[in-house]
Amino acid sequence: MRSSLPRRLVLGLQTIVSRQIDITREPAVVTIGSIKGGMRENIVADSVEMRGGPRL
Repeated sequence: MRSSLPRRLVLGLQTIVSRQIDITREPAVVTIGSIKGGMRENIVADSVEMRGGPRL
């Protein structure tokens, strides 16, 4: 279940832009540029690092 958390977070951030901001008046983009969470297949990482930011 922990491995799906970064995916859910990215989808949640996209929802903020699509549902909470009137992009016809204020263009906005949320970018997640990288997700790092371990080096092995089929093993859940102890931590995940996500980097990105908004452009308003």
